[in-house]
Amino acid sequence: NIGDEPLENLSLLVRLEGEPFDLDTLKVYSGSFNPGDNFIIWDKRDIDELGFLDVNQEGKVEFWVELKDEWTLTTDRGFNQIIKTKVTVGQVKEEFINKVSSKLEVDSQISFEDQVYFENSGPYPPEKGKYTTLTVVLDAKNYYNEVKNVKVRGILPSYVDLTGQIQPKDAKLVFDQESREFIWEVGDLAIGTGVLSQGPQLAFQIRVKPQDDLPLLRLIQNLKIEGEDQFVSSKIENDIGDIVLDLQNLQTENTQN
Repeated sequence: NIGDEPLENLSLLVRLEGEPFDLDTLKVYSGSFNPGDNFIIWDKRDIDELGFLDVNQEGKVEFWVELKDEWTLTTDRGFNQIIKTKVTVGQVKEEFINKVSSKLEVDSQISFEDQVYFENSGPYPPEKGKYTTLTVVLDAKNYYNEVKNVKVRGILPSYVDLTGQIQPKDAKLVFDQESREFIWEVGDLAIGTGVLSQGPQLAFQIRVKPQDDLPLLRLIQNLKIEGEDQFVSSKIENDIGDIVLDLQNLQTENTQN
């Protein structure tokens, strides 16, 4: 209360607006939520300060809500989203607006029997101390906002190397032999690239020489995609984790670090 007189018998109303809100995750302390119109309500029965708020006195209410991992995206809706929190307490009204960042993804496939890009060789599944070549295919996706300077990064273990075979041949793929990091410079991605339209794809060949007989073979470490979101004016990234080949069922899987 920054006024000159005490305030009494107040109610506090919060309305959540925006498709990205995941209202199933909403947690409200002391107040009540009306899912029909997305209102959270507190009164003096919930918070003592709403019954009497003296001059320069403060009161606090709390709630938590998460955003959806994804929401409907079509050619005419679902992008450049904002969320609004409209607050009313007594005669005072405030509106808080936040922009929602885009979502970047990179899908990975690793195969031995490659009928499209390269001819692979060596024992499969890979064996300790022997060379096997494999094909890695990466697909970049961008969902909700325009994102520029998109890059895909990953680290190759010491027993994995690039053979130099890539498709398309003009793709920007660089590899630092010392840090073992490769970077695919994807470029700028429009809204819905890889989701509503065909996205950029990179295929490259790796040569693997396992050092042990473990059932899981780690092929790529710390795979991630990053870029500059033009709507929220900030850098965003998505950590995919490690790409691991299960040598028993010959399937690749992602494992978070």
